[in-house]
Order: sequence, then structure tokens, then C-alpha cells
Amino acid sequence: MNLVACCIVSVLTIYAITVACLLLVRNVSRGKRVIGWSSGVLLALCPLLIPANEVIARALVSVLCADAWFRSVDLARVLGRRRATSPSLLQYLEFLIPFPTFLAVFDDRKRRASMKIESIEIWRVAIAGSLVLIELGSLHLLFNVPALRASFLLDHFVKLLLFVVTTETLSQLAMGLEHLAGFETVPIIRRAFLSRTVGEFWCRYNTRVHRWLQCNVFVPCGGLKSPVRGVVLAFFVSAVFHELMFGIATSRFDGYQFAFFMLQAPAVLFSQKIERLRSRYGAVISSINRLLTIVWFSISSMLFFHGVDRVFHLVYTSQPWLP
Repeated sequence: MNLVACCIVSVLTIYAITVACLLLVRNVSRGKRVIGWSSGVLLALCPLLIPANEVIARALVSVLCADAWFRSVDLARVLGRRRATSPSLLQYLEFLIPFPTFLAVFDDRKRRASMKIESIEIWRVAIAGSLVLIELGSLHLLFNVPALRASFLLDHFVKLLLFVVTTETLSQLAMGLEHLAGFETVPIIRRAFLSRTVGEFWCRYNTRVHRWLQCNVFVPCGGLKSPVRGVVLAFFVSAVFHELMFGIATSRFDGYQFAFFMLQAPAVLFSQKIERLRSRYGAVISSINRLLTIVWFSISSMLFFHGVDRVFHLVYTSQPWLP
């Protein structure tokens, strides 16, 4: 079976499992959330239908698996609560469509009041799309720079900066396409580079997964009544599925993704404590916290980028420090 056929079979299997999960959850009185969360076990097997040497294809299918799993879990949450009026089966099925990307909280899927195509959105898509192509082209050019080949530290900082710019641009591109399709959305990444604390960064970075974790992990674990437990468990869930996605894509589980996301939990809690001092010491604490945030992500992101480099081999020009 060729690669295209394997990908088609894998994607069809993903949504067959997701629809079956939805129908099962709708027709049981108990254990809805258990079914939703357990569906991830079956969904995680779908990328294995693609040959192990097709790393990028496995990675892309793994993203679809994650999106489908998020939606299944959230539907189980929605179907488990009492509502005056229940959405139709068709509305639930529409929610399973992986667009807008990672908009996986059912109540957040909203159509725009006006379906009129605005010129600003067309310009947003055109400019952002062009910039993404330029940024990806620059990644290829940087691969041949001798200074980056000689110094991993310099290489990492340059690629981190390029990653920040590219993800912000992709976020604008995605939002423009979503608005043109008639959805009311905000950017997936909201200028994360302006974050003053580690906690603020994770609120700005991938706002949709943050929202999903808030609804399906943080609040059920106690929310603001037990913030430490909620934060730790939210990053634990994120750590597990990132490790699983990268591990399946690369056929190697090394723990780097798990370590990266689990390290964020104490960093978030610590940065919040420092931020509380800002009311007393003002701009000094704010500047210190911003500096610590930059240093923290500059160092800890090496764990994350190591996995990314295994999927897209042009990420690092030099030899990474991590084995």
C-alpha cells in the first residue's frame, strides 16, 4: 500500500473512531467522560498505519488524532451536563470537522454575524501566506550558514527567533482563513513574545489548547480552589500527548517532550509568585520577570526543538547538544 493510501486509511479510521465515540457517548447514561478520554488510546494507534520511515506524514496524522481526541473529550463533557436545549446530532458531527484547527471547545465554535467577505481578511491571508513562504525559505538558507553549523547555541537562538516569527505569522494566516470561512475566531497565538511571565506565555501561546485544558482538566480538578493541582495536571496531560505524538511520529520515545512540558508547571507557579511582588516594586519586578521568562524559554525550548528537529530535519544546522 502506497503512502497516499495509508494516509487515507489512517484519516478515515480516525474519524470512524471519533464518530463511534460520539454515538456511544450520546446513548449511555454514565461514564461519558471515561469513554471520551479512553478514545485517545484507539486514536493513538491510527498513525501506526503509516510506514515508520514516513515521519512527516505520521506527524501530520498525529496532529489530526490530537484534534479529534480533544473534540471527543469535550463532547463527552458537553453531553454530560444538563442543558435546557440540546444541540442536534448534525451540530455535534459538524464540530468534529478539524476546522478551525484545535478549536476543540464546543461552545467556542461560533459563526460570524455577517458572512460578507472583508478585504482586510483577504489581505491578511495574502500577506501572512507570503511571509510564511519567505520564513520557510529562510530556514533552508540558514542551513548553509557556517556560523550556525559551528555553534549549536547560536543556531538554537536563531531558530527560536525564527520559530516565534513563523508561528505568529501562521496564527494570523489561520485566523484569516477562518474568518473567510465564516467563523468568529481569535489568533491561536496572541503575541506570545510580549509575555511578562511564563504563566502569561502559556495563556497567549496556543490559546485554543489552553482553553480546552481549562475546561477539561483545570476546572474539573478544582480550578481556582486547587490551582496548583490544576496547573500540574494540565501540564501533565499536555506532556503525555506531546510525548506520544512525537514518539509515534519518530518511532522513538526519549522523554524530552514530557520533560519540557512538565518543567513548565513549576515555572508557571514560580513566575506567578514573583509577579505578585510587582504591586510593591513596580517596573523593576516586571523587567526581571520578563528577562527570566526569555531566559527560561531560551534554555528549556531545547528539549522541545530536539523533537521538532527529528520530524523536520532542517530545523538545526549544527549538531544538537542533547543525545
